[in-house]
Amino acid sequence: MFIELSQPKYTTFGKINGQNMPIAPSIDKFVSISIRSSNNLLNPITKVFLDKLLLDFNKAATTGRIVKQDTSLYPILPIEAGSNVYVNYENYINSLFDEFIKQYKTTKDIEQLITFENINYEFTQFLIRISLPQTFSAYILSRYNSIQSTGLSVKLFDERQITKDIRTDANYNFYVNTVVNNGFMFDSNNKGTIILNLGHEAVIRELNNRGITSLSGFYSNFYLPSSTIDIFFLSALITKKYNNFCASNPFAHPRKQCVNTSFTQDIIARNIIDFKRLYSKYDLLYWLKIYLYFRGVETYKNWTQTDFDYYVRNLTNIYNVNVDNSYEIGLQYVMNLIGKYPYPQSIEPVKFYYEPRV
Repeated sequence: MFIELSQPKYTTFGKINGQNMPIAPSIDKFVSISIRSSNNLLNPITKVFLDKLLLDFNKAATTGRIVKQDTSLYPILPIEAGSNVYVNYENYINSLFDEFIKQYKTTKDIEQLITFENINYEFTQFLIRISLPQTFSAYILSRYNSIQSTGLSVKLFDERQITKDIRTDANYNFYVNTVVNNGFMFDSNNKGTIILNLGHEAVIRELNNRGITSLSGFYSNFYLPSSTIDIFFLSALITKKYNNFCASNPFAHPRKQCVNTSFTQDIIARNIIDFKRLYSKYDLLYWLKIYLYFRGVETYKNWTQTDFDYYVRNLTNIYNVNVDNSYEIGLQYVMNLIGKYPYPQSIEPVKFYYEPRV
């Protein structure tokens, strides 16, 4: 079975659950696979059928069912699989923060970046301005996140690096039949990329043997809603980058203009944020408001400033009233406002604005 990963129905394969909400792998449920001396993570169901596929190829080679010479389809071994979406997102945010500092140095006075609130606000505006994903959920559904991160896909070879038509290879028919019979689909644009077919009878049988009887059960067992970690992930990454910036630039030297047009220059220490105290000084309501802003922008909400301010007031009231589970209820309020994928697309700039305040 051949599919086009570029088609809308497959671009989110393994990235949204049955409720059309973005998801991320539950790392503790995944299994490790060694590729080129590095450890990668696969969904355990993918690993079961990949092992069967590789075993069938090795048996065919030993019995002479396939040729070993003058072929691009032997030996068959994974060359890419199971990239860690958590590491990838951290690298992505790190690169954006570095770019933010680089641009700020050329367009503004870096000495004015002093406090955490100050830098967090400027970085927030930078992310909005460049129109790139900010939250983990948005990153998961973006073009920056490969299907390899889902643990459901394996690249066995890169068809683009093979000079002749792969369909003329002596082992091609065996390759196609073995891949399909072992519960995989092909990317029609690169036949070396195989994707676990969750509708294949053998895959369904394997899931049933594990007590998983539905697609929603599959996703809830091996994945988690990314919204549950969005705030903690992003706030931790921003804080880490802020602390690194402070360590490299411990003092700010902002200039102040005096009445006679001369300048004075202060020396102000940039204070590193203790992770243990992060959510005591900048509580979860502080981050929930930023999250509402980010997700509203990322999902192209046609809110007015009046709408957004109303939602922020509601969120604040909900958070303050529900003392025992204020964060969970506040997050659910935000998720209800954002809705489910697919989000409406728009070329119009957002009409609302938010400045984070403690």
